[in-house]
Amino acid sequence: MRTLLRGTAAALLLLSLGACEIVASPDRDRIEGSAGATTTPDPPDAAPGDTAMPDATAEAAADAPAESAPPPSCTNTILDGEETDVDCGGKCSAKCVDGNDCSIGNDCESGVCKGGSCQAPGCNDDVHNGTETDLDCGGQCSLKCGPLKGCSTGEDCVDRVCTNGKCAAPVCGDDQLNGSETDTDCGGPDCDPCPDGSKCSSDSDCSSGHPCDQGSGTCVECTSDDHCLDDKVCDLSAHTCSQ
Repeated sequence: MRTLLRGTAAALLLLSLGACEIVASPDRDRIEGSAGATTTPDPPDAAPGDTAMPDATAEAAADAPAESAPPPSCTNTILDGEETDVDCGGKCSAKCVDGNDCSIGNDCESGVCKGGSCQAPGCNDDVHNGTETDLDCGGQCSLKCGPLKGCSTGEDCVDRVCTNGKCAAPVCGDDQLNGSETDTDCGGPDCDPCPDGSKCSSDSDCSSGHPCDQGSGTCVECTSDDHCLDDKVCDLSAHTCSQ
């Protein structure tokens, strides 16, 4: 009987030595087979939408400083932040209208801040504003702009010629009465004499030796000595004045 028990015990010992042993570790599960091989099971699949973050990245994110609060809104209908009036001036892109509070001209649509209040555009405020085509001239201003100043039409310019957005200097062929001309593109010291009927200020402004009638201020064919200046007499055959 003892011999039988000893044989049975030996057989059980051999079976236990040949069986697989499962060893658990804190880091991972290992399954050791009878051949001594070690197999590491695949990690479980991440749930949809989950994103794994390495420990170092997580720590960096935790240590990052919090973002600064956004500046006060310029569209919240409240006077706050560095605005000079409600939602305008200061750091707001919107400029304040006439009558709003301001600190400097840049707070105002007109560019003019006086006494802490935005002012309406004027033609003598040293600011290019309103309908002016250049600084305090053109547009609604009575003062016309000189050569090379900005313009929209010839009406903005002293010499009534606007070319490519700039007032042009007068010339004797620009179809305008400007410069030293006595009439359009004639008379004066720079242009050719004017024909009869044109405006003039002296006989030299008139063509063909015709006089400048002082009564009407126009070039005429003389018909009497009354048309002549400086004691000149009218040559009725040529209708010119001569000594």
